[in-house]
Amino acid sequence: MAIVMSLLEAYCLYGAKKFGADTHAFWYLSAVLGYAVIVLILARLSRTGKLGVINSVWNGISICTSLVLGLAVFSETPSRMEMLGVVTIVAGVVLTQL
Repeated sequence: MAIVMSLLEAYCLYGAKKFGADTHAFWYLSAVLGYAVIVLILARLSRTGKLGVINSVWNGISICTSLVLGLAVFSETPSRMEMLGVVTIVAGVVLTQL
């Protein structure tokens, strides 16, 4: 479920960036609706597991997805420090799952 939430968040970030570029209401509304769905999923998952672990896994996957989206769609180039941060986040997510 964390992967679904992360992909949805990546779409929301894409919509927010597109809204910033052309201010079409569709991008704004789709980003807001996407985040509302994420909150509902997070609330549902919090009933069955530890909220801190669920949130950290979702955030870790989301950060990595956002990095890939930035590289692939927006031609953004992460710095070495940003890449180190992503590696650290991935390591932290792996450690929470052990």
